[in-house]
Amino acid sequence: MPEFIKYNLDKQSVELPGTRTPGATGHYRHAAYADGLVTHVRDAPQLKTLYDIWQHTVSKNADLEFLGHRPYNTVAQSYGGYSWETYRQINQRVNAFGSGVMHLNETILGNSQLNRWALGLWSHGRPEWFISEMSCNCYNLVSVALYDTLGPDAVEYIVNHAEIQIVVASANHISALLENAEKLPSLKAIISMDSLHDTVPVPGATSASQV
Repeated sequence: MPEFIKYNLDKQSVELPGTRTPGATGHYRHAAYADGLVTHVRDAPQLKTLYDIWQHTVSKNADLEFLGHRPYNTVAQSYGGYSWETYRQINQRVNAFGSGVMHLNETILGNSQLNRWALGLWSHGRPEWFISEMSCNCYNLVSVALYDTLGPDAVEYIVNHAEIQIVVASANHISALLENAEKLPSLKAIISMDSLHDTVPVPGATSASQV
């Protein structure tokens, strides 16, 4: 039988002192490791971060299929067969997207905060979600999931609480973001996971917003 760590079930995690910042909770750690982090993957001391683990995985499986999706045909209104991308291809997209987001943040938005800022993600599970999430790991950013399952005000609360300036969203959520833009003062840019037509309709507006 393996030897299990004994700890208080009424206190399974602890908040580290001095880790709370505006717009974010403190850092929580397993109560059994309150005084120190696990520094690396067991039997692999060189793997210390999610970035390390991802790059190691890519190097071992570069040409194997990794992420797949079924493209949707809007004319036939049906899904096609699976289209796959390899670890190498996804890693290239991760690097390209991460570089693009950093460029957007620094040059177009003029944000002087170059790391640890929050990137909002709003969609169902899909390759673009993973690419955005892994880009955050690679470029020292914070990914924040947006979801409306807790009610219509949940997205507004999350964006404002985390002071999110950029949201990556599937096309079906973009109109909602634009419609509520006045309630989201920190939001400066929306990146669509899908191809868009020339305009995106905004409910209640007299004309569509240009994209």
